[in-house]
Amino acid sequence: MVFASYYKRRWQLFSTPTDKPLHAAEKTTLPSAPLLAESRPTFQPPVEVAIDEDKIEKPRGFHLFVDDVEVNAGVTSDQLLVSRSSIFMSDMLGDRRFIASLDSVSSFSNFDFLYFDLQHRTNWGVRLFDNRSFYILNQNASGSLFDRHQLYRETGAFGIVSYPFDRYHRIDSGIGFEHRAFNVPFVDQTTGNIFVQSYSDSFPVVSTSFSGDSTIFKEFGPVSGRRYELGTSYAADIKRGGILSHDVTLDARQYLQLTSRSLLAARLFVGYSHGNVPNFYYFGGLNTLRGYDFQSIIGNQAAFANFELRFPLIDVLATPIILFRQIRANLFFDIGGAKFGGQPYTFFKNGRLVDGLASVGYGVAFNFLGLELHWDFAKRTDLKQSYGKFRTEFWIGQTF
Repeated sequence: MVFASYYKRRWQLFSTPTDKPLHAAEKTTLPSAPLLAESRPTFQPPVEVAIDEDKIEKPRGFHLFVDDVEVNAGVTSDQLLVSRSSIFMSDMLGDRRFIASLDSVSSFSNFDFLYFDLQHRTNWGVRLFDNRSFYILNQNASGSLFDRHQLYRETGAFGIVSYPFDRYHRIDSGIGFEHRAFNVPFVDQTTGNIFVQSYSDSFPVVSTSFSGDSTIFKEFGPVSGRRYELGTSYAADIKRGGILSHDVTLDARQYLQLTSRSLLAARLFVGYSHGNVPNFYYFGGLNTLRGYDFQSIIGNQAAFANFELRFPLIDVLATPIILFRQIRANLFFDIGGAKFGGQPYTFFKNGRLVDGLASVGYGVAFNFLGLELHWDFAKRTDLKQSYGKFRTEFWIGQTF
């Protein structure tokens, strides 16, 4: 007896002897000439239903069904609560999809709605968003601490066209209109100090990005492959002429599998913006540069990198109340920095970080009631020595 098996993404063929045949094999004489369609017997179903062609109506509209719900939340080292909930919907064939992301940062609530039509090879979509948040301006060139929250809001709508080259690569282009109102940091070109000024504007913007994804996942997350996105956006200054803002960003991730359940993971983010009123990037805390205040690293030239060794810690932990499975751990190293154009900045000098920032630490993660829970413990370092206490952060969601 011969049979096939599919297990852990592998097809296998097995054979085993039997005491007696299961049944006598049927002998069939194969025709020597090709079998013509006219010579085949016509299939007659046991029940036939007549269809009146005059009553056939083309379906109008479509219905979307909930495919998945994703929950992300976290508590930063400065006790700030952040959360994000995403709802994924599609029609019966998956040709039309709708994604609703609802998140909150402190007292700010945001939404990001995306509709995509995938009926043809060239896909199109519409995006509507309203993002309200804050950043913390840490210090100026003289070292004095601002220690206050600066507000930021952007609202806009985009039309998007996406074309996949193959299963792993695609290009996305969009055109839209955006309004932003924020306290924008400026650098005094004479003193190098940073000051803040309220600003608002509305403008059309065009964008394009190229992305690739060959990541292979297991039940605990990505295990091998890579994914990346290189994007750029451009907004002209209609009032004063020239460039209002021109942005270039790169988000790249690499996964190197060591064993069946352990791996090295790396992520690199780079953002650069210039123009009359350029955009800026802010990060820090949680799953970016751990050990620092949430969104406290800011600049229109920014970058950070994460390196993690991920491995299984405990397979099964039984308690009298509940059973925990697949408890995993990681050792990480984060490094990055940000600056504004014209701001004096030295990232690294004499074997240690000057304006650059870094941290080392460890973390524990496990799945509980369908939620991926993470605890990270980070300590700051200047690459020569570590300083300060371990800072703890708790968050829920998928790691990079």
